[in-house]
Amino acid sequence: MPRLAQIPREHWREVLIACRGPVREAAIFDHYLTPEQRADVRALVAELPPPPSEAIRKAMRAPPPVDFGTRLDRPPVSRQLNLRLATADYEALAVGARLLGCKPTQVARMLINAGVRRLLADYDVTMDRVPSKS
Repeated sequence: MPRLAQIPREHWREVLIACRGPVREAAIFDHYLTPEQRADVRALVAELPPPPSEAIRKAMRAPPPVDFGTRLDRPPVSRQLNLRLATADYEALAVGARLLGCKPTQVARMLINAGVRRLLADYDVTMDRVPSKS
């Protein structure tokens, strides 16, 4: 317990702010304090914020500010498509990618997009993208 009678009055706040609640209350009743000092300590303890440990405990007991685990409803940015190719087909794709100076995945993406556009043009479908059913 801090001996406030031995500490200059201007340092009481910084001494008491780190103390727990019961220690703060006990500091009020230090028998070395004069009645006016005791009144000053009582007023100071009343205006102090809760001790750090009590504030943390109180914050941990409070419910979380947001619902964790809820997912925002927004459309996905892109869709993933997985393809399985025979070894010979992949080797041909890799050779084509090397000729174009890019990766096989990028060439596959370009070929799929070009093929879909050609298919839609053949059937005279006038839409930028095919809407997803899922």
